[in-house]
Amino acid sequence: MTDTTRLGLPYLAAAQSQKHVTHNEALQILDGLVQLAVIARDRAAPPDAPAEGDRYLIGASPTGAFAGQAGKLAAYDDGAWRFLTPRAGWVALVVSEGVLVVHDGSAWRDAGTCVRALPSVTALGVGVAPDAGNPIAAKLNAMFVTARGVGEGGSGNLRVTLNREGGANVVSHLYQSGWSGRAETGLGGDDCYRIKVSADGATWRDSFVADPATGAVNLPGGLADVGGGSIGGFRNQVVNGDFSVAQRGGGPFALAAAAVFGFDRWQIAQAGGATASFSRAGLGAGVTAQVGRYYGRFAVTVTTATALPELQTRLEDVTRLGGRTVSVSFWYRATAAGFRVELAQNFGSGGSAAVTGIQPTALAAASGWTRRAFSVALPSTSGKTVGAGSHTALRFVLGGASAATLDLADVQIEESPVATPFERRPFAVELLLCRRFFRRSATALSTADLAYEMRATPTQSGTGPYDYAAEL
Repeated sequence: MTDTTRLGLPYLAAAQSQKHVTHNEALQILDGLVQLAVIARDRAAPPDAPAEGDRYLIGASPTGAFAGQAGKLAAYDDGAWRFLTPRAGWVALVVSEGVLVVHDGSAWRDAGTCVRALPSVTALGVGVAPDAGNPIAAKLNAMFVTARGVGEGGSGNLRVTLNREGGANVVSHLYQSGWSGRAETGLGGDDCYRIKVSADGATWRDSFVADPATGAVNLPGGLADVGGGSIGGFRNQVVNGDFSVAQRGGGPFALAAAAVFGFDRWQIAQAGGATASFSRAGLGAGVTAQVGRYYGRFAVTVTTATALPELQTRLEDVTRLGGRTVSVSFWYRATAAGFRVELAQNFGSGGSAAVTGIQPTALAAASGWTRRAFSVALPSTSGKTVGAGSHTALRFVLGGASAATLDLADVQIEESPVATPFERRPFAVELLLCRRFFRRSATALSTADLAYEMRATPTQSGTGPYDYAAEL
């Protein structure tokens, strides 16, 4: 053997004359290969004026002085080209591209490609060391994953698959706060999809359970504050926005000096000097498909410039939407211009002064059903005093002295900068939200005293004590 196995360095032979020549040649080869950096790769022909120490990786079809040296390393030393045959494991920096390449025994490949092609990785850490329990670990602030497009050879789809061994095992996403579990979603112990939560990481409660056999959803924790505070689980904060519930009947209800309750959760009022009524009507065949079964009609027959007759609904607890951006949407018809829609914040009995006229929006005359939608940034309630009966009001007000009629359908307020299609809740839920009258008793009640649909404000008689609550 006259050369070394890995780098092909010439050996010094016994009794060799001029051993310094062989030694210097080995040094030149070492100088060319150690910390190898080449000017470019896939070079077909040598440069016209090479400099001492120039290095190139020769391409597949070389010409000129490189002819017959395909795939080799060309090194220019002592005014001549030297050609070295790469071996597996050689590493070079391609200066012109700023990339690192590795020889795999047959060709040069990008170092990144070699890493990506590793057939099996037992552990991987990004910003943090993996361990036996977490062989893949990452410590980062954001992560981005996107589908490979059709033009890139992909399908354009992206699906993340999580698999468990069997039905008794767990496959889930766990969310922690300070390394203590707070929420988990997935399959755990059975085939029901669950969302469960914990206040301390030890005691867990199911909030959402979907039956895989039927698709039915169970809410073991119930809906928060249905009929009070917030309307848990629903987008639309307006109760009876489609006028489907009319426990007092469909009207008409005549405008009076004091506010008049119409059908559930709606009232009419005036500053004075107007004649008007509020009634419910059914939509006939051929109306706009998006509009529901009923609509409310606010008919003003006599008014003055200062009467300001209005139709109003209230969202209880002014703090619920205070400081938030909401979208207001509805369908309407109007016989004349003059109506405007606006919001107001009322801080209840003993509370701060009301904030009225929040983003008044004019409604043009419209003979056919027309949808209006706009967003409103409600003022913050921070620092305000909130008393009993606080609410956010949605008001439809007629200004000026001209009489007009306003028809409304599918009224919605949602906490979102963009309005979405009207949310039509099940009638049973809407009726429950409308039933604001209730009674408690310490003794057993007769059948006649059990809950039933009410069409008027309840009255009381006897000596009491009584515990009634009545709200719009």
